Amino acid sequence: SNDFIAGIPASLPIITLSDDRKDYVYHPESGENLSEDSTWLLEKMHARWSGEVPDVQIIISDGLNPRALMDEDHLEPFLTGLTNALKENNFSVGKENIVITHGRVRAGYACGEVLFGDEEDETKVRGIIHIIGERPGSGHHNFSAYLTAAPVNKWKKAGTVDHDISSVVSGISDTALSPEQAIKETITIFKRMFANAIA
Repeated sequence: SNDFIAGIPASLPIITLSDDRKDYVYHPESGENLSEDSTWLLEKMHARWSGEVPDVQIIISDGLNPRALMDEDHLEPFLTGLTNALKENNFSVGKENIVITHGRVRAGYACGEVLFGDEEDETKVRGIIHIIGERPGSGHHNFSAYLTAAPVNKWKKAGTVDHDISSVVSGISDTALSPEQAIKETITIFKRMFANAIA
């Protein structure tokens, strides 16, 4: 699935503990945890921020359906439009896009723990938007965006940030929920989550 990574601008490719697709499917927890090398790469990226920590980090995973992200007119318009819309709404966005091979939703939370867990101001709210391929079978190659916003004091405790504080915009594709409409929904929900995520 290197083709999947090649099409993503400013990408930082990392991988989970899944050995391959089969391992990913049969052992879900392997796709929720980052490899040691990946954690190190995230720490290096964090260092490149030089203390200028963005409000939002975008993460992209192949998930259960890498093709959902490789279809033309799927990921690119959503990613570009979302990044611009976030900036228009006064969110600072990480300059690099984290791209996870064999990634599940919780792998995104693991990234957030590495990136946001050591800030001194524990009340600061930081968020991730995790774009991930959905299970094939609907006839569409859809992807979802999982939205999470939490104060640093939650990011710093491993396993605290989880599905219960996240929202999802699902069914995004050129044949289902259009990228443009999905961006509007994502921004509306994310702004509310960011405002309400207090320590």
